[in-house]
Parts: sequence; C-alpha cells; structure tokens
Amino acid sequence: MQYPRNFELAGTELIKLASGDLVDVPKATPHFRRWAGDRVADTYGNKPVLDSGGSPAFAEILILRAFQQEGWEGVWVDTFRQKFRTECFPVNAVVLPPPQKEILERIREAAGHHSGCWDVFCWKGEDCVWAEAKLHRRDRIRPSQVNWLDAALKIGIGLSSFLVVEWSTEHVIRS
Repeated sequence: MQYPRNFELAGTELIKLASGDLVDVPKATPHFRRWAGDRVADTYGNKPVLDSGGSPAFAEILILRAFQQEGWEGVWVDTFRQKFRTECFPVNAVVLPPPQKEILERIREAAGHHSGCWDVFCWKGEDCVWAEAKLHRRDRIRPSQVNWLDAALKIGIGLSSFLVVEWSTEHVIRS
C-alpha cells in the first residue's frame, strides 16, 4: 500500500483481536503544527486544533488532505455527529459514493454495530484505506475500533488497508 509521502511508516501498532490473534497494523508518526490563529468556537469536545496551511483543522482533516494530495478520494468519518466530512471549519457533510457506502455497510454488518469505524476512509481505484488518528501519548485504540478492524479483516479487507496515525505537535507560542 502506498501511504502519503509525509506519513513515513514508523513501525506497527500491535493489536489483539477478539480471537486472541495479534496483528501488526502499519503506523505513521507525522508531526503537525498547532493552530495559532483565532480561537475556534466548536472544537468537538476540546479536540486539538491544528494548522492546515494557514487554516484551522482537526487531525482527521490533515490526514485526509495528505491522502488527497496523493490522488486519493476520501472522507473524515465523523462518528461523533454521524456524518461524512471533508472540512471542519466550516463543517460540511458529504454523501459517500455507492461502492464505498457498500464497503462500509459490509463492515458494519460484520461488526454488528455502527461504532468503531476508523477516522478517515480513503479510496483510489480498487484500493481503500482506513486511518485512525491518535494523539501521541494520549490516545489508544478503543475496543470498538479493534472490533471494526476484526470485522473488516473477516470480510477480506487486507491489513495494509489500515493505518494508525500517531501524530504529535510542535508547540507554537501565541503572540
């Protein structure tokens, strides 16, 4: 799988599936800049706001944009508000194309519920990738996300279609 250039792989994330099987999910560790501009009103429960080329954005949007720069299409899967998005400031909602909607529904059916979908869903031709954004030393893969991964693997989606993006920030001093 070809991941974005600025998402150089830094190893793997070892995840234990419900079956007891251990899988090594590819992991990238990009560095993002914190947003130093005006305060953002809606931070989705205090999500860190990052700088996306002079505009505020959440990590999920920066991950999505990195894939888009490499020719992928995709969405941020906003499970908090149950929407698919390509922007966060201002927030928008988009509709998945039918083939991608079908893949998502097959995984949901295999998982037995809607929760646990990974943050960013991208596709290019027949390839698809789910990326999970995790703030370094603060976030961990949740059990519902393990279940989602397990369900996707059971329906034949390859392990290389998953990417843990454990991001960190440089601190910017506000003037």
